[in-house]
Amino acid sequence: MVVVPIRNISRVDLDQFLPHRFAIGRFIGAEVEWFADEAGNSIGTIAEGTTNANWGYAVLRRDVNGGYLFWDLKTGIESCDAARTQIVRALEATQKNGQNCSPLVG
Repeated sequence: MVVVPIRNISRVDLDQFLPHRFAIGRFIGAEVEWFADEAGNSIGTIAEGTTNANWGYAVLRRDVNGGYLFWDLKTGIESCDAARTQIVRALEATQKNGQNCSPLVG
């Protein structure tokens, strides 16, 4: 298996992958960083919690119809750096063979 590198992207870039955005912020807080693999098959965002000093992230992965499903969602992370490390690992994990649906959705 070849793991495609994960890169930082802008919010505008993420909006191109996900033009009909829903309010991820209501789950994890105010978005501050965005990530994607090269093809945009896996995308994600880091957010700062609005009611506490914790951080969180959300990872979405393309399904067989080209839409995005939640893959992973974490909150209560102690720092932005820790959230960044965890989201990159989660995005890399979406690329494993045989994983073609979201563990959080179905």
